[in-house]
Amino acid sequence: MPEIDAASMLIRFWRLHGAPVSPPVSDQNIRKFQRDYDVVLPEDFRNYLLSANGTVSDLDYQDHNGFAFWPIERICPVYQFDGGQFSQPEFDRCFLFADLLDFCFGYGIQLSSKPGQNSILLVGDKDDRPLRVAHSFTEFVQYYVADSPVLYSGQQGESESRR
Repeated sequence: MPEIDAASMLIRFWRLHGAPVSPPVSDQNIRKFQRDYDVVLPEDFRNYLLSANGTVSDLDYQDHNGFAFWPIERICPVYQFDGGQFSQPEFDRCFLFADLLDFCFGYGIQLSSKPGQNSILLVGDKDDRPLRVAHSFTEFVQYYVADSPVLYSGQQGESESRR
């Protein structure tokens, strides 16, 4: 089975729905982000940033379903967002990159200083517990394009901390 190119899939989807596609991030800016936070971006997420810097042309933009994909300048550790509102240990090394409906809740990618699993977590659900939405950015993109219910409730409703 051929590998899915998450970046191409996203850009095609956004263009189909008239969403703005921000210019790509430079390799230099990606290296700076990784150095500043001591993380390694997974290849699929890195390729996405090298293809598009989110959909957000301004902070008020949302796509046709209410999603906003943030530019790299806004991507941040969960503990830094909104005064540390979501600074539970379960969100350690989780970086917000998108939100739904002006942050009814957000989506974060788990990053570390070594390549590894990079689950996507739902941040800000009713229990303030991290819910895994996808095992990778590519899987998240597949759910996003299909408008899967998993995006709104996590996979089988399991908390990341209860695995």
